[in-house]
Amino acid sequence: MSSRKEYWGRQVLGLESSGLNRAAFCRRRGLNYQTMSWWVKRFANDPDVLLGQRRSRTNDEVATDKEATRHDEALADDRALSFVELPIPARPAADYEVVLGGGRSIRIGADFDHHVLTRLIQVVDAC
Repeated sequence: MSSRKEYWGRQVLGLESSGLNRAAFCRRRGLNYQTMSWWVKRFANDPDVLLGQRRSRTNDEVATDKEATRHDEALADDRALSFVELPIPARPAADYEVVLGGGRSIRIGADFDHHVLTRLIQVVDAC
């Protein structure tokens, strides 16, 4: 059997064992719905081919399909989640205050640029 036919045989078997409808299965696996439908019809017309694949599936392949189905279900659960708005605590207007004397001060945030602050102090002192 060609590898392409084997691949689609595994997909059809996965669909059968997933419990999902064809559209949901294709969406979750990133498969083209029309292509999957063609292969489902093809295997329905030639069930011996699919039956042979059912018999030859290894335990690893069955486990992989079950794991993929669990992963698909987890993705579906994740899609059902939504965002919750959380309040952000107000940050103080200034984290530092530089007292210059004469009743003058400069308030700055923690992320200040020291070059800008130095220039600002020089300008204020010059006044």
